[in-house]
Amino acid sequence: LRRVLSDYPIRIGRSGLTLLLISEAGVANAIGQAIDESTFDEQEGTLAGDNTILVLFANEERLETWLERFEALRSTVHMKGPIR
Repeated sequence: LRRVLSDYPIRIGRSGLTLLLISEAGVANAIGQAIDESTFDEQEGTLAGDNTILVLFANEERLETWLERFEALRSTVHMKGPIR
């Protein structure tokens, strides 16, 4: 997940208990797989299209915890630059 975040910019939106991650065309499956294989376990699952990933949650607490962890990881990746 760290590698994916260093390679692709991601915008985040939200609708209810679903987060919407939007990136470049053609990379959503890689991002979704990276999330699924990461240590992040608050999500119920992910669904990826071409440039959009839906991250689904069972409740508000799990969504907020996941989002805090994701943003913390994303900020460390961008502060240090790309990891190759």
